[in-house]
Amino acid sequence: LPITTRSSTSSCNYSSQRTHHHAMLRRWNSNNAKDNASKQQQSTTFLERFLAPKTMPPRYTPKWYAEMMLICTVFGITGSTTMVVVRPAVTDVLKLEGNMRDGPWSYRICSL
Repeated sequence: LPITTRSSTSSCNYSSQRTHHHAMLRRWNSNNAKDNASKQQQSTTFLERFLAPKTMPPRYTPKWYAEMMLICTVFGITGSTTMVVVRPAVTDVLKLEGNMRDGPWSYRICSL
């Protein structure tokens, strides 16, 4: 690209053209983003919407407490189920007898 020098009047004109161009690009990009968002919303499946990230409700509101109860319930169920499945598997498959308090260490490590 050739290097050219501009006079002060032409640089002002160039600056205003560049600003106008940037404004047009922002407007075009925002319109495209809206179109893409509506297309994505139409083409998503129930599973994709269900698994999509969701915003948390404001803290200490009834919806927030309900969300926290749901989270604690899910973790409680998965943790309890894991212990019900893992302990017999460690005892039957690996032939290790013991518990987390009394040991042996191999049982503790396999349980984790």
